[in-house]
Amino acid sequence: MAPLEAVVWPCTLRCNGVCVHCYVRGRFHRELGSDEGRRLVAEVAEAGAEMLSFVGGEPLLREDLPLLMRYAVDSGLMVEVVTNGFLMSGEVARMLSRLEARVLLSVDGASKPVCESMRGEGAWERILAAAEVMRLAGLDFIPVMALTSFNVREAGDFVSFSCGVGGKMASFLTLMPSGAARGNRLLALSPEQLRHALAEICRVADSLSYPAEVRCTPFAERIADSSHVKVWGCYYKVMDLNSVGDVLLCDVLDIKVGNILEDGGPESWGRLYGERVGMGLLDWRKLRGKCASCPSKTSCLGGCRARAYLETGSFFNPDPLCPI
Repeated sequence: MAPLEAVVWPCTLRCNGVCVHCYVRGRFHRELGSDEGRRLVAEVAEAGAEMLSFVGGEPLLREDLPLLMRYAVDSGLMVEVVTNGFLMSGEVARMLSRLEARVLLSVDGASKPVCESMRGEGAWERILAAAEVMRLAGLDFIPVMALTSFNVREAGDFVSFSCGVGGKMASFLTLMPSGAARGNRLLALSPEQLRHALAEICRVADSLSYPAEVRCTPFAERIADSSHVKVWGCYYKVMDLNSVGDVLLCDVLDIKVGNILEDGGPESWGRLYGERVGMGLLDWRKLRGKCASCPSKTSCLGGCRARAYLETGSFFNPDPLCPI
């Protein structure tokens, strides 16, 4: 069994944003209290994870977040928080800096109109203010863009934006048809749009000698021709939870494989990894269609299995976003 690298936990369902592409909205209906949250953190540490990622909703709306993050660090975990930045202040930035937290700042655009088409009116100024607060506090942060049809033309510009506001790198992921995004097909990205975006990301990253990463697109290793751009595939060494600690096959799927509070951390990780192996998700020989003859099949494993399942009904069909 592979070692567990990270656990992702939507620690709150509350949010002060109105993102059109939210993958959580409408899927979960309860969050854990402080005592249950501490138990969850303890089980994550017991499972041997390296990092616990606090996501939402908006994690900074959780009043006990500093205590939970401190407890995680004291338990030997690295911590990460994914935030829209609306509640970022000098005090919060210093707290996160003391914990050596990894901060992902959700932006989704390189200009005000595009950002606010995704994240709502007033988001742009609040995000810029958050970036400045973190920069002044000496807190590393990573601006994030979820690529959609609304913002894909700004992919290259987003690399420049990230560099300009002091981000550690520019991070990209692709829209997943889950939560609020599932019912909004106008957001959907085409394979050719993604191909062009990858080329622009590489071009600007090279011109600035600035790092970027593209997540959940393993097929992009054949397109992204840049030493400054890192491509990530599916995170099979990550355990995704829902808001009450149910273990999910993937964070965008509501396929449950136990509960970390009921089963314990080590048992939960063993069961999840075994389920992925048993289903054949790590077996390139089960791939269908164009993936079966693709030279990258042993490393790509067919792209994003969750996207294939959500769009085609099978985990083993080609990733619909692959332009190859």
